[in-house]
Amino acid sequence: MNRWVVGFFLVFALLTCLHFWNQASGTTPRWQARYDREILSAPCRLGPNVAVLGGREEIALLDPQGRILARQPLPRQPRHPLVALTNVVVVADREQGLRAYGGTGLTLRWERATQEPSTLAPLPLPDNRLLVKTSAKALVAVDGDSGDPAWDAQFTGDILHVAVGSAVACIYGFQDVKNPVWRLQAVDLEFGQPLWTFPGEVAPVPPIAHAGMFLFVTAQGTVVGADQETGELRLKIEGMACRHLEADGDVLLMLASDGRRLDASSFSGKGSWSVSLPATFLDAAVTGNLVMVADRSTVRCLEAATGAPRWQKDLGPILLAYPHREGMALLHKGSFIDRQSLFAYYPARTGSPDWVCVEPSMFHPPLAFGSTDMAVCRNGALYGMPVTPAPAPPAAAGSFTPDLGALASPGADFLNLRARPATPSSPTDSPGWE
Repeated sequence: MNRWVVGFFLVFALLTCLHFWNQASGTTPRWQARYDREILSAPCRLGPNVAVLGGREEIALLDPQGRILARQPLPRQPRHPLVALTNVVVVADREQGLRAYGGTGLTLRWERATQEPSTLAPLPLPDNRLLVKTSAKALVAVDGDSGDPAWDAQFTGDILHVAVGSAVACIYGFQDVKNPVWRLQAVDLEFGQPLWTFPGEVAPVPPIAHAGMFLFVTAQGTVVGADQETGELRLKIEGMACRHLEADGDVLLMLASDGRRLDASSFSGKGSWSVSLPATFLDAAVTGNLVMVADRSTVRCLEAATGAPRWQKDLGPILLAYPHREGMALLHKGSFIDRQSLFAYYPARTGSPDWVCVEPSMFHPPLAFGSTDMAVCRNGALYGMPVTPAPAPPAAAGSFTPDLGALASPGADFLNLRARPATPSSPTDSPGWE
């Protein structure tokens, strides 16, 4: 036999042996169940239970131990993840339809149609309402109990991104290949009336709501924070050219346009820092005085105030990252040839996984039930994983309220405000219900 052929088989046998030798074992779950269909999108809480999409054919209600309580067939294929309101769960389908199912037996409560299939997933609003994009230029607030429209807001361009706080911020405009133009306007939650419009062009970066502000990026790359209800400028960071924003507590995280550098700034002016990433950014989570950052190959924990490293782990290919409890849940493999994926919850305080699930498929974000996490695999496997009790954090991540007055000159107008220093580099148509 040709020696090259022999060498090939020897190398293949060695890799196979190493593959099986390095197979990881998962944590023993408190309970385990299996749903008999593929779970397409992230599950959502509906009262004390969990609603899931079973394949493209049905919606099901599970109890906190994964037992099936009710299931209903879907007349049309779903387009977006489920959205839970107070008493119903809403399915947006591919044929311009919305269907709301009651939270006990999943009985159909109401059904509505939109002018066009929505490119944006519906968003929950306060007071048991749902925000729906009914056409390219229209948003409608829907009553969760009846499905009736409460208000509609019309825009002069195509709606691209929406953020919900004490008002609704919408980025809209025209996706022209040579000269795209995007604007931002805020409307009130009660009647959908325009509150204010940012006077300049903005970047097509999703805005976020935090600490009474809408945070967004201008066309020139400046990060701006404006009061959600008045539009008063409260924050300005020059020259970031970022493509993603996250904020929690006192920390604003800004992902550079190349996806390989994360800049952080303190709302209270305590400092700023920057970290370079070895691979493409996935997600970040702020918990107390710590920040966890996951990219495609590593997860690290940093001091929120200074960016000083606490710990770092090289986990091989990281496929998904979800902020969860006091840390992050990560889906990763030992190598690209591994058939099994490891889904693990890493608390920021320890850097060691609280639990690990092993399955040959993707996982959705876990759901917390007291001291147990429900881990939901796309292939229908369900696990109840034990969580180690965490000590009380020094400060709740969402409880901090920045002194926004310190970030702007007293009495300044909308455009003439003192900029913060840059972070170092280290309506006329009807809503269209049918």
